[in-house]
Amino acid sequence: MRTAITLLAFLAACHRPPHPGTPPLHVLLVTVEQMRADRLSCYQHRSPTSAFDSTLEERIEGRAFGLDELARGGVLFDHAFAPSSALGPALAALHTGRSPIETGVLDEDGALEPRFTTLAAELARRGFATRACVTGTGDRIARVAGAGFESFAAESDDARTLEAARTFFDRDSGSGRSTFLWIHLAGPALPWDAPLAPEDGRRFVDPSYAGAADGSSVFLARLARAELALDEADRAALGARYDERLRATLERL
Repeated sequence: MRTAITLLAFLAACHRPPHPGTPPLHVLLVTVEQMRADRLSCYQHRSPTSAFDSTLEERIEGRAFGLDELARGGVLFDHAFAPSSALGPALAALHTGRSPIETGVLDEDGALEPRFTTLAAELARRGFATRACVTGTGDRIARVAGAGFESFAAESDDARTLEAARTFFDRDSGSGRSTFLWIHLAGPALPWDAPLAPEDGRRFVDPSYAGAADGSSVFLARLARAELALDEADRAALGARYDERLRATLERL
């Protein structure tokens, strides 16, 4: 599967000197497959895909965790690129800070050699509890990014992945030990066969659109057989459906 991976949030304070009474420091890494920066409202996309309401109190206390809010109060990169369009090489590079040429993970069949130090391994060495909650084939992801994690949970969908992450937070975040949690989500990946629940996300598709561009397996198969010719309305509908799926992913997160 050819895909892109986007770093959503990286909150760290690993090098801050300890002070008496200072709470444990935690690191949260969130990655989302097939999430395009140019479809995020924090990058000026016209649909509010990553904008969520927050109160003044939440913003002052640092409890506003919508992506636009994090971007506004943190660091938003003008130019950030994955080193590969394939998931495996991109994850190996992200977790080691080395290019695919260096890691030797060049495609989805690659595996990271034990000689490379990962972010999880380095944080574990510093005393962090390390946990990975990922959506997808666990063995495939663990081969390139699983080193250093004390526990590694692979789930079939994003809802289960986020529930596993919540369980980890509820159990371990108050234990007094610093933690590193990596959440990896499948995001708005095609095909879009399962309908969005009424409460998921916002609806961006023009309600008057009656074409076939719904992102389903049937639609993709017809497109692959060149049975369909997409016009401007079809392309706009596909883009809007992508925005809906993206919004729903970020809303769950």
